[in-house]
Amino acid sequence: GEGKLRKAVKRLEQRLADDDPDATDSDRWRLSATLAEIAALQASARELEASSRAALTVLTGADSVDIADCPSTPVGLDLDGLEDYRKTAELERPELGQIASARTARKAALDAALAAWFPDLALVLRAGTTYTPHRTDQTNPFVSDPGNHTTLAAGLVARWSLDAWGTHHKAERARAQLRETQALDRSARQGIWLEVTAAYHRVLAASESVSAWSDGTRDARAWFMAEAQAYQVGANTPRDLTDALKAYFKARGKRLDAIREYNTALAALERSVGQPLITDADGWDSPCVIELTGN
Repeated sequence: GEGKLRKAVKRLEQRLADDDPDATDSDRWRLSATLAEIAALQASARELEASSRAALTVLTGADSVDIADCPSTPVGLDLDGLEDYRKTAELERPELGQIASARTARKAALDAALAAWFPDLALVLRAGTTYTPHRTDQTNPFVSDPGNHTTLAAGLVARWSLDAWGTHHKAERARAQLRETQALDRSARQGIWLEVTAAYHRVLAASESVSAWSDGTRDARAWFMAEAQAYQVGANTPRDLTDALKAYFKARGKRLDAIREYNTALAALERSVGQPLITDADGWDSPCVIELTGN
């Protein structure tokens, strides 16, 4: 677009030199102002590129980053229903697994505290034998023979703590801890539910934005090309050309922003669900890759 605009400036200057009554200094200033705006945007883009490369170098540890000259495209994914992602998040999110384990442990602690109201029972078994050499084993059951004898005993043992006050408070503490874990579980599930819902609708909105700006870019490009050709034959004014130019590149920029937002929203949805959603070759593993060099 810049090249076409510079050609328009040269043509306008020639028309001014030829004293064309339809060419004015206002037209030249309009074109020059648009060129200045383009130059400023290019400088901003170069600054953003440099800072982005520096950020990638810091984040990856690579000495340099080579960005492939590829067009930005939306990641391919056929979305499932929102309820499917919610159920997947409940199964895959590690936070819920941790809370479930904590809830089981707190329930066991409460059961142990309540069990203190009842006696502890134990079955005791004892067996033993004694043998003394050079001593006659007395087989008469009515004669005591401590030197040679065998014993077998069994008993039921009970221990019951009568600390009712302490047992009550221990049980209340365990019950409160269980309720705390249950409340944490509900809060986590609600938070994940909201997070997945927000990420899902963000993807839908970004997808619609990509589609809308794609159509807008196509139409704005056709408008710009038509105005550029018309200006070459003197069928329109510099205002018409600059308006079409700005509309075209605004639409292109908005489309790129929409693609970035869409891909970012998909990554956020993956994180909120807790498992990869995009694994095929048409997904994140694009043939247009970033090459890193260094340690």
